[in-house]
Amino acid sequence: MTESPGRSTTLPALVVAAVVVVAIAGFEQAVSRLYLLNFSTAGPNATAVLAVLLVSAPAVGLATVLPDRSRTRVLNGCALCSPVLLAVALLAGPVPGVVAASATAALAFVLLVAVVARRPGAVATGATLGLLALVALRSLRHGASLAATTAGRAVLFGLALGVAAGWLVLARRTDSSPAFDADTGPLALFLFVEAAFLGAPGAVATWGLTSPTTATVSAALGLALAGGVVALRGPPARVTLPVLAVGFLLAVADLLWVGLTAGTAVGVAQGCAVGLLARGVADARSSPWRWRPAAASQLLAVVLLFLFVSSLNWAYMPAPLDSLTRGRSGLFLLGLCATLPAAVSLTGWLAGRATSAGDATTGGNPGPVGAGVASLSPVDGDRRAAMLAVGGGLAGLGSVALPDRRGAADAGARPLTVATYNVHQFLAPDGDYNLAAVARVLRETDADIVGLQESEGNRLTSGTVDGVRWLADELGYHHDYGAPTSAASYGVALLSAWPIRESEVVSLPTHDSPRRLAMRSVVATPAGDVPVVCTHLQTQQGGDPAAVAVQGEQARRVVELAGDDPRTVLLGDLNVTPGDDPAYRLLAEAFTDAWVAADARSPADGGTYPADAPVERIDHVWTGSGWAVRSAATHGDWDASDHRAVSAVLEDPDQSV
Repeated sequence: MTESPGRSTTLPALVVAAVVVVAIAGFEQAVSRLYLLNFSTAGPNATAVLAVLLVSAPAVGLATVLPDRSRTRVLNGCALCSPVLLAVALLAGPVPGVVAASATAALAFVLLVAVVARRPGAVATGATLGLLALVALRSLRHGASLAATTAGRAVLFGLALGVAAGWLVLARRTDSSPAFDADTGPLALFLFVEAAFLGAPGAVATWGLTSPTTATVSAALGLALAGGVVALRGPPARVTLPVLAVGFLLAVADLLWVGLTAGTAVGVAQGCAVGLLARGVADARSSPWRWRPAAASQLLAVVLLFLFVSSLNWAYMPAPLDSLTRGRSGLFLLGLCATLPAAVSLTGWLAGRATSAGDATTGGNPGPVGAGVASLSPVDGDRRAAMLAVGGGLAGLGSVALPDRRGAADAGARPLTVATYNVHQFLAPDGDYNLAAVARVLRETDADIVGLQESEGNRLTSGTVDGVRWLADELGYHHDYGAPTSAASYGVALLSAWPIRESEVVSLPTHDSPRRLAMRSVVATPAGDVPVVCTHLQTQQGGDPAAVAVQGEQARRVVELAGDDPRTVLLGDLNVTPGDDPAYRLLAEAFTDAWVAADARSPADGGTYPADAPVERIDHVWTGSGWAVRSAATHGDWDASDHRAVSAVLEDPDQSV
C-alpha cells in the first residue's frame, strides 16, 4: 500500500500520533489490570498467562497471510474496532479489561506497521507528535493518565474515533494494499519502552524525586527537536547508531541511578529514542526479518517487564522469584529499555547486509546506504510535519506554565483538622481508578493536613498515575511525596493547606514485607510549626510472632523519629488494633489515640478496614500532649479504597490555629 512520494506526510503523521496515544494507553491499562489480578492479597495467580497478550507482533503475522483485498478490509476493521475495544478496556472488569486493552494495543500496532509500508517517513514524526500529546495532556491533568479520569477518558475515546476517521481517509488515498514486508522489531520495542517508562515524565521524575516540571520540559524539548529534525532531514545515518544507542542508555541510567542531570536526561533519552525509531523504520523494508523476530523480542520485553513488576512487589512472589528480583527494579527497567537500541542495531546490520548482497549481485557499488547514509531521503520529511512537532513541543512546555490552583488556607483562628487515608495506590478495589472518589472523601474530611499511605501510584503497575500531585492540584494542597518510586515501597505522602517546610524519610525494619517508611515533615501553619509524622507499618501476618515483634520495632523507630515536640501529630495505617500489641503499646506511651480521646461513638469502635464493613481499627490519628482532641470521625467507602479515612479535629489549649 503506497502513496505518491510527493504527498504530504502531515495526515499520516497525525494518524500515527493518534494511534500511538491509543496504543500506549492500551498497554498501560493492560499492565495495571494484570497487576490488580496478580498482586492482590492472594498473591500471583494463573491470570499471569494473560501477559502474553502484550505481544502484538503476531497480529501482523496474521495480517500478512490474508489476500490483498481482505487485508485492506481487515485494516479498516482494525481502525473501526479501536474505539469499541478501548471503551471495553476502560469500563470493563479486570479480566475483560486486560483482553480488550491488549487487543487495542495489538490492532494499533497493525495500523502502525501498515503506515511503515505506506509512508515510512511519517512514522517517527507521528510517534513524536503522539508522545508530545501525551506529555502535554498528562501535564494538563497534573500527573493523571488519560485513563484515570472521566475527562481524560473522553479525550482518549475521541482520539480513538480520530484513529478510525483518519485511517479511512488515509486508506482512500492509496492505490494498493500494504505488503507488511517490514522488520517490526524497532517499532514494537519503541512502544514498549515509551509505555513502560519514558512516556510519562512525571513517573520518571518521581523515580528519583526530581522536579516533574523539569522532566516535562526536558521531555518536550527532546521530542520536539528530534521530531523536527527527522521531519525535515529524514532519519539519521546508520553510522550514528552507536552514538544514539550509547546516548540513550546513558541517559536512562542517569534517570534510574545517578541523577546527575536532575531529571533533564529524559530529554536526551527521548531525542535518542526518536532517532533510533527513525533509523529502524528506514531500515525496516530492507531487513529480511519480519514479524517473527519482533514477536520474540516483544516476548523478551514482557519477561523483563514481569521481572520489573516483581522487583517492586517481591514479597508477594513465590520463591525463587522473590530473592531474584528484590532490589533489582532499575536493572530490569534498564534491560527493557536496552531492547530498543538492540533491535534497531540488528535491523540496521541486517539491512546493510541485504543491500550489500543486492549490490554484489547486480555488480554495482554499495551506494549511499552501504556508506551509512540514510535510506530515506530528506524529501520524505515535511515542513508542515516538522512545524507540528515543534508546535507540539511548545504545547507541552506551555502546559507546565498554567497557573497553580493552590489556594491559601484560612489563617484565622480555628481548630486544626487532620486526616489519614490509605488510598490503595489510586486503584479502587474493583480495579477502576479512584482519584475522584478519594478527592470526594478528602473534601468530606475538610482536613488541613492529610497523611496518605499506599500513595506510590506513579508507576506502570498503577497506570503511572501521579495521584499525589493530582490531589494536591484538585484540592488546593501543598504536597510532599515522601520517598521516590525507586524505593519500591507502598509510599507515604503528605497534603497540607500550608507550606511543608522540611521532610525526613526513614526506612523501617521489616519481616518478609515490602519496604515500609515513615516521613516526618514540618508544616508551617499560621499558628506556628506543626511536626507531622506519616507512616505505614507492616501487617502482623496472621499473628506471626516475628512479624509482631518487627511491627513493635517499627513503632519504636517512629516514636524516635517523631521526637519530643508536644505539637507532633502522627498519621498512619498502622495495621494494629487497640490492645496490648507491642506497636500499640509503644505508641500509646508516647502519644494520645485521638479516637479514644474524642470518645467518638459513630461507629463505636471506629473501624476502618475493610471499608465496606469495617471490623478493625487499624488506621490511626495520634497526637502529642500539646493537643486537645475535639472530635474524630471515619469517612469513605469501598468505591474509594479498601480502607476508610480517619479525621480528627484538634485544638491547642494555649493558642488557636
